[in-house]
Amino acid sequence: MFQGQLLQFIRILKEKGKRLFLLTNSPYYFVDGGMQFMLEDSTGNSDSWKELFDVVIAKANKPGFYTSEHPFRCYDTEKDTLAFTKVDTFLKNKIYYHGSLKSFLQITKWKGPEVIYFGDHLFSDLRGPSKAGWRTAAIIHELEDEIRIQNEDRYRFEQAKFHILQELLGRLHAVIPSSKRSEAYKLLMGELNEERQKARSMMKRMFNTSFGATFLTDKGQESAFAYHIHQYADVYTSKPENFLFYSPETWLHAPCDIKIMPHHVKIPSSLFKTSRCSSMP
Repeated sequence: MFQGQLLQFIRILKEKGKRLFLLTNSPYYFVDGGMQFMLEDSTGNSDSWKELFDVVIAKANKPGFYTSEHPFRCYDTEKDTLAFTKVDTFLKNKIYYHGSLKSFLQITKWKGPEVIYFGDHLFSDLRGPSKAGWRTAAIIHELEDEIRIQNEDRYRFEQAKFHILQELLGRLHAVIPSSKRSEAYKLLMGELNEERQKARSMMKRMFNTSFGATFLTDKGQESAFAYHIHQYADVYTSKPENFLFYSPETWLHAPCDIKIMPHHVKIPSSLFKTSRCSSMP
């Protein structure tokens, strides 16, 4: 499917003087077919996608690319062969195979913090560049569905109910001394906790009946996937063209001290500004 917005985003970057590179584990024939499918211009020029990139590297063998010292080889697209001459510069409209991050930086002279790398696999794509000092953007395709579900009225209702019940349970536990916790108190606490669990279970099923949300555990805490996003990605989004809403000069980052992911729906604190619980009999 032709990706008009993605093509627009890439062209804007080029117009602003940004240098672009494509780094993939796929062989050239696969890359060429996919890029023509997504980015081929209306002019019908089947090679137009190559003009968008300053460097194209295929069969890079990520994540080994980031730690190995394999040399680059220039790939002949017509003969399907590799040249064994040393690559000491990258040429436009040429395809390169293999290589390593060390050689890439030596040839391009691009400094780590000046580079932002988009990838959709945390360990194959983002862990190596992050450790090498590149800025990283995680592409998470599931994000759009999660945001859509979080903004549905039924999810908002269950989420608000869950947080109200949790706040109420906490306040009841704090204001009722252990010596005054009657059977009625214990029964009420049990019923409230059961309703809280029902709300949590309902929210989980809205995302996935077996696994729940991508970024949260059943306990409402950050999942391992979300933890690794914090570790290896400076920003995350569902698709690169979302950055069309920002200037190419924008410096985006997420605060280090956030307790939930930036895309999660927040419960307003005003929801909990109620009168204090009175003592129970």
